[in-house]
Order: sequence, then structure tokens, then C-alpha cells
Amino acid sequence: MKTTVEYGKIITRIRKAHGLNQKELAEKSGIGHTALNNYERNYTDTPLHVLEKIAATFGISLPDMLIEYGSDLFPDLSQHKHQNADTIAVPYLQTKDITKELDALPALVKNYITLSGDMVKSTGKYVCVKVKDDSMEDDGIRKNNFAIVRLTSAPIDKSIVLFVSRASGEYYIRRYFRDGHIVSMMPSSQSGEYSPVRYDERDTDYEIVGYVEKFLTSPM
Repeated sequence: MKTTVEYGKIITRIRKAHGLNQKELAEKSGIGHTALNNYERNYTDTPLHVLEKIAATFGISLPDMLIEYGSDLFPDLSQHKHQNADTIAVPYLQTKDITKELDALPALVKNYITLSGDMVKSTGKYVCVKVKDDSMEDDGIRKNNFAIVRLTSAPIDKSIVLFVSRASGEYYIRRYFRDGHIVSMMPSSQSGEYSPVRYDERDTDYEIVGYVEKFLTSPM
């Protein structure tokens, strides 16, 4: 399932709030006038980097811009119960740097998957990401599977977790081991292609997003 957010409305609102016409905003932001007009009219999808440029032009963070000028445009996708209460909609994070999507949930999420069963009764918050390699293949988790992740910064020891590099924004799925302040993220693959990641949790190099509750071979 897919939901379309009219980001053009946000651009129009913030532009008018600052008393600019399209040409003036185009000049200030470095975005072509024709392209800006198309974004505002929602003739073409507005890329993330364009939204970031608009926010920077007005000296505001992207999440703050989306919340202040577009809070009415976004459904609560962090865990949205449908009318029949038999399913929930889980945000499907797809950009290279998922931390930006996480920081602005649910504003930057355009896609979500629908889940049913026991997860509907859960009070937890979930996101979905696509598995991007075979590092956990010995656990039956393969590239292009879909991981349903319960958001938490304190996973259970030996659980499979989603974590991100703060430096690159890249995300990884590994098995989590903790010994004091030392965290080890271990692949299950025996191929030798994937290396473990070890770090001191008091440092800020990596951030745990949550633990993987289930895997799907295809989105529902």
C-alpha cells in the first residue's frame, strides 16, 4: 500500500508565510523556478534533498518544517490501526539514511505495509526495512526480505537488531551481544564476507533502532 503526501503544500505554506513569491524562493534556494512550480503543484514528487534545501533556506530543520507547516497532511503511520482494528500500518523506511526518516516519523514516510495477527494487539511502535545483504543467512534471513523492527534502544541480549552508523547513516541487521559497556553485532553468515561490529556503548558511533520481531519474504 502507498500513501502520497502533498509536500508541495508545505513548500507553498512556508514560502507564503515568509512573504516570498515562487521566483524569489527559487533564487534564494537555488532550485529552478520551473521545478519549484511543479513541486508546489504536486506535478512531480518532491525529493528529500529539495525539502532539505527549502528548510535550510528559512533556517529551520526539516522535521520542524514538516511538523509546523504540514502536520495536518500526515497520517500517524508509526502504528495506525485501521477501522476494522484487525490490521496495523507500519512505516516502510526506504532512504539510504533511515535516521532522517526516523527523526521525522511519520512525516517522511510515503510507504507502509499492512500487518495483521498478534502484532495488532501490541502497544509497541514498529518500522519496516528491507534486508540489504545475506549477513544473517544462517538464521534464514536473506537479502530482500523485509524486517519488522520494534523500536527500542535497549534490546534483549542475543536478539537480532537493526542499528545504524551515525557517521554514514547506513543501517545493518546483526545479532546483538552485550558485555558490560562493550556491544558486539555479529553476522551469522559463515562466508567471511561480513565482519562483526564492536563498539563501546558509551561512544556515539552507532545507534540501536530496535530489535527484529519478524521477517517477511514480501510486503503484505
